[in-house]
Amino acid sequence: MKRFKLFLAISTFALLNTVIVSAQDEDDPLKPKLKSTPIYVGPVLGYNRTYHSVDLATYNSTVPCPIFTNGDNNGYFFGASIEYILGAAKDSKSSVIGRILYNTFPASFSKESGEASTGGFPSLDKDGNPTYSDVLHTNEVKFSTITIEAMYKFNFMNSLGLVVGPSIDVVSLAKSQEQKMSLVKPANASFKVNPDAKDIRYTDFVSGNSNPRGIILKEGDIAGSGIRFGLKAGIQYEIITKSNMYIVPSLSYNLGLTSISSDQTWRVSAIQVGVDIRFAIK
Repeated sequence: MKRFKLFLAISTFALLNTVIVSAQDEDDPLKPKLKSTPIYVGPVLGYNRTYHSVDLATYNSTVPCPIFTNGDNNGYFFGASIEYILGAAKDSKSSVIGRILYNTFPASFSKESGEASTGGFPSLDKDGNPTYSDVLHTNEVKFSTITIEAMYKFNFMNSLGLVVGPSIDVVSLAKSQEQKMSLVKPANASFKVNPDAKDIRYTDFVSGNSNPRGIILKEGDIAGSGIRFGLKAGIQYEIITKSNMYIVPSLSYNLGLTSISSDQTWRVSAIQVGVDIRFAIK
């Protein structure tokens, strides 16, 4: 975290220094014909379609455990952006865009097991007699970050442009998972409670039945999920609405380059659809 704060401070200083030097060049009395290059700032919001790639398993001596390989879910992001035009504003086709965002990258994993694959999972019917049931294994992952992006933009066709750059994500409050095993059918089946099982938690108790239909196998923080590094690339289109404001819808792919976990290789990527609203401040 200290290294990241140092990196952030240096990056911020370098960006501000570039803007200040450029602004001074524009105001140089020896270049009276040059006009001030505008800087644009404004809000950002959008949608994440998140993809987690991992071989994830919960090894437990008292219950069976599947291996989850791929999970996905819907998330969102919001924050603010700043854009600095490179070159003369009138003729420029490129710029540097910085963003600070709050991102959510959740995932849902699921895997079924039952009669077709394993002969059924041993359980109890409503009268306490042994039976076999179909089982659904799930893992719900919450993962959110504070994100810093530094993007280079190039307009290759009027207002249509390409954007590419790094994404640095610092994990915030949500970085947890909950893995659960649930009985699907028959509807009257339940698990037998094992009082000696200390590393699991029973849930989904049926009214009138002292036994549960669900077992939570693992819950809590994801180990080692401190910083995520990604590479983001996409396209955007600039819609000019008035002299000092424009709207920029965009479609990007954010590729996870590093693992978010120290226990296994676990990469998070996302398709991101968003919109920036930018106002000129100079």
